[in-house]
Amino acid sequence: MLPARKALLFTTIAQGAAGTTQLVAADTTRRIKVVSYAFTMSLAGTAKFTGAADLTGAMTLATNGGVSAISGQFDWMFQTSVNAALSIVTTLGAANGHLCYFLEA
Repeated sequence: MLPARKALLFTTIAQGAAGTTQLVAADTTRRIKVVSYAFTMSLAGTAKFTGAADLTGAMTLATNGGVSAISGQFDWMFQTSVNAALSIVTTLGAANGHLCYFLEA
């Protein structure tokens, strides 16, 4: 459940080229909990979110194709473990968009 009065944080997804891009730095005492994301791909390829391990499966997208997802009113979609950065990993194309998250123990 999304805690009451939890500060939502926002960051961009801005890859210059395919590969692994850290989106949110690791927090030594808290998890990164993703509430929503939206991004497009510059070329056909795959994208997935990772922490210490894969957090999503690889999503296959067409050139200029995109994906967006938002959790329910009182939920988050996925989370890292404590002290793990949140990254996006792409093949072939670069991802560009944004995500919303919060930090919690």
